[in-house]
Formats: sequence, C-alpha cells, structure tokens
Amino acid sequence: MSILSRLRGIRHTRMLLCSLIAVALWLFLWHASPREALIVTYKLTQVMLAAVVTYWIDRWLFPYARPEGYLCEEWRDRIGSGDWPDGVDDFPVVTESKTLFMVACLRRSFLMGAAMLAVELGL
Repeated sequence: MSILSRLRGIRHTRMLLCSLIAVALWLFLWHASPREALIVTYKLTQVMLAAVVTYWIDRWLFPYARPEGYLCEEWRDRIGSGDWPDGVDDFPVVTESKTLFMVACLRRSFLMGAAMLAVELGL
C-alpha cells in the first residue's frame, strides 16, 4: 500500500501532498538561490499576515454576520463525531438563510483577497 493511499483516508491531511510539493520547491529554490528564497519567504509572510489581520477585522466589523452563524447546529460539536453518511452536507445551513450565508462567505473572501492583493502590490 502506497503512502498516498494510506493518507487518503485521513480527513485532516487533505493538503499534505500540496504542502510537501511546496516545501520541496522552496528547498530547491533555497539551494539554487538563497537570496531569492528569503524574498519568497518575506512575501509569503506578508500575504499570510494580511489574511489573518483581515479575518479578524471582518469578525470585529460584522460580529452578527459570521458565516458559521447561519449553520443549523454548532459546527464544533460535529468535528470529532466521525464520518458522515454520503449525500448529507457536512454542516447544513438554515434553509431560510442560505442567501445570507453565501453573502457572508463571499464578503469575507473578497475582503481577505483584496487585502492580500493590496499588501503584495503595495510593498
């Protein structure tokens, strides 16, 4: 059994392969040009910092319009409960609030994306 087939059953390692590829490429860049690797690290740090700051600004500006507020049940209660049956949403949204849920998700995504882009283009 290959490593990838073993990892497919683990829910929390969805991006493990992408992360390993990114680390391998960064190590290759470090070997080829250490100065450029530092610049790449600096830029990635800026993007991550902009994302975190914007996430918290969104939470402070819209305390009653968070995306998780439109779910049918508390999502933290279902995290460790095991597998869900096929055809069932992982975290169902209240039927009357589907549009509000969509708008809240899009608002947060656009704010974070715009802030990340602004930080990268401005610095």
